[in-house]
Amino acid sequence: MLRAALAPSEYAGIVLVASGAPYWRQFRRGWLLAGAFVLAPCLAWLCGYLPGRQLRFGGREARGVIADWARTGRSGRYVVRGFAVDPEQALAELRTPVLGLRLADDWLGPARSLQYLLDKAPLARRSVETLDAQALGVESATHFAWMQTPQAVAARSARWIQALPASPPG
Repeated sequence: MLRAALAPSEYAGIVLVASGAPYWRQFRRGWLLAGAFVLAPCLAWLCGYLPGRQLRFGGREARGVIADWARTGRSGRYVVRGFAVDPEQALAELRTPVLGLRLADDWLGPARSLQYLLDKAPLARRSVETLDAQALGVESATHFAWMQTPQAVAARSARWIQALPASPPG
């Protein structure tokens, strides 16, 4: 969404899958996540990267990525150091249509987190759909489950993309 907000003429639409803003106030037990937004950058700084596999959260992530993620998670705002454009302002001006595909059992991408992200683009035509385990053909519709059987997400995304106007909004 941020990339599309910075170059909107390059995009006819945006599909978000298992997505949302990482702002801690949008999560159940967000105070735990708020703690992670303090500790993770410290650990990444000490190690030179975040050892996500050992922590069973993410992969080996660059410390700069973790610093940006944690800053957004603590404040609820996107800030890119050294960037001439304010990403929050760019999102506020975004008119590109957005489809948010939520997964019913996804605690990493709860409805509030997705809605918080979509609310950053009030001028965009936004729609949200929730896919459950049956729709995905998996045991539980968790954050990564759709990647095991991506057909339902791909089919829904394709139908939405096909229904878009021929030229991107300008």
